[in-house]
Amino acid sequence: MFDSGEFRLFHVPGRTMVPPIFWGRWAYFYISGVDGTSTPKLVAYYWNELSLEFEEKCTKDMDVENSLTNLYHKFTMVNVGDDGIIFNKWTGATFTNYLCGTSAPTFDETTVTYNNDVGALTGE
Repeated sequence: MFDSGEFRLFHVPGRTMVPPIFWGRWAYFYISGVDGTSTPKLVAYYWNELSLEFEEKCTKDMDVENSLTNLYHKFTMVNVGDDGIIFNKWTGATFTNYLCGTSAPTFDETTVTYNNDVGALTGE
């Protein structure tokens, strides 16, 4: 739950597994269930300047985590500005870009492809 001094900004069920990402009027959350059988969700909220509230715009059921439920910070969620976020869970094979439009109730999803043609050190 995220509160300000005057009103509640968010009531988020479950557990926030990684810090939320804020960009402009957008807020992206990855929310885990309370156990290994609960369905985690990726949720995007948009700040409504008329009502002065965040409104849920997009939500997606993610794969059940099973044994990953207690592994905090084993998820990657990267802010890519106006292009949404890139998300991957630990042991996930692919990174996916999720973008929510203000009128769309679902995320646009694109698999992120990358290469290391310049031979940068990767820590492996």
